[in-house]
Amino acid sequence: MAGVVRRALVEARVTCYSDKAHTGVARYLQVVVERASQSAQVVIVAHSAAAEPLAECFALIRERLGGDLHSLWFNSNLEHTNTILGPAFENLCGPPSVVENFGGASVHYPPGAFGQSNLDIAQRIIEHVRERIPEGARVAEFYAGVARSVCRCWIARARSA
Repeated sequence: MAGVVRRALVEARVTCYSDKAHTGVARYLQVVVERASQSAQVVIVAHSAAAEPLAECFALIRERLGGDLHSLWFNSNLEHTNTILGPAFENLCGPPSVVENFGGASVHYPPGAFGQSNLDIAQRIIEHVRERIPEGARVAEFYAGVARSVCRCWIARARSA
């Protein structure tokens, strides 16, 4: 994926961002692979207020990734900061979020969401804990982030099972 994006940036003559000079367009690349489809959510973070300077690059990415592309996103970050993502995302094609399933619950990851770094391990942990919850038990969890909604779903299902 990264190689395809790099070649598209080069061929479209998109300049690389320089933090020191605060010039150039392409700042960062974020790729998230959805486990079920094995397709990639691709986000290009740019030092540009609009996606237009990257239009040719985006067209090349869509063409070359084809069915391996889950969705393509533009994110503007004009700030002179080490913050990677800007506040707004523009969906150029594809679904609004990558969807992962944990313990019977679907969890949606739009491009700006934090996701568990090792989804296979997270799935195994959920299954392990869920098996040990006695029927009718009340359980509380104190984890913050996306996993919190995952935990609530599988705990609720364990109680109702």
